[in-house]
Amino acid sequence: MTRKFLTLAAGALMLGASAVSAQAAGKTICMSWKTYQEERWKTDEAAIKAVLDAAGDKFITTDAQLSAQKQAADIESLLTQGCDVIMLVAFDADAILPSIQKMNDAGAKVIAYDVQVEDPNALYITFDNVGVGRIIATEVQKVKPEGDYAFIKGLWSDWSPGYDHTTDVEYFKASVPDPQHLAAALGYYRATFQPDLRSPDLHEWDAAGAKCPSQPTLYMHGVDDGCIGIEVADGLEADLADGSAVNRVEGAGHFLHLERPDIVNAAIVGFLRS
Repeated sequence: MTRKFLTLAAGALMLGASAVSAQAAGKTICMSWKTYQEERWKTDEAAIKAVLDAAGDKFITTDAQLSAQKQAADIESLLTQGCDVIMLVAFDADAILPSIQKMNDAGAKVIAYDVQVEDPNALYITFDNVGVGRIIATEVQKVKPEGDYAFIKGLWSDWSPGYDHTTDVEYFKASVPDPQHLAAALGYYRATFQPDLRSPDLHEWDAAGAKCPSQPTLYMHGVDDGCIGIEVADGLEADLADGSAVNRVEGAGHFLHLERPDIVNAAIVGFLRS
């Protein structure tokens, strides 16, 4: 399938909007966000609106609120408002395809941002995570050549709000005494976003890990998780094998086994006994 890719280091959607604006002055440009609650989308929308306002384009925006059904309804509504271009961050890359077909049928141009969709007529715009990381690191080093893992501490604060991570961060610092150990610790996360870094020898393992297990499974998720929102657990019960359980742990974030070991341990023991 032919796809159109445009990969930018930073400000991808603003540049995309600039290109649209330059070619479609006086047109109606529409935006369908999967959720407008993340700060990054608010920043992007302000940049898009500034570019389009300057060109005299009309801008209409909608928030799907993490719902594939609402996003489909939003797009239907946008099409009735005469959108010439619809930019979207899809909540579900598969569920959005019928809506994209409707956009194609209506003659609206489609720009998919951040979330790739399998449609040959959609222009895909994203950003280079590695390039952005290098830019950030370069600028940070100019201001602070040496640090004390402030970024890691910030992640703990964001991901597990209210949890005292002082001891845990010290353990982390002790486990990465040199660049080689730090690279190894970050390797898993880098490979998650860069498939080319994954070992081909582990392809079968990767494929198996991407599927729901066929065995009864205990899934636990902190309600206050600032890394992976609790909404990913919605409807999970229907996807897991019979005999599985989904526990949403109140008063816990991303590191729930450290924050609420009493609840987590009791749940594991109870599940195994059952």
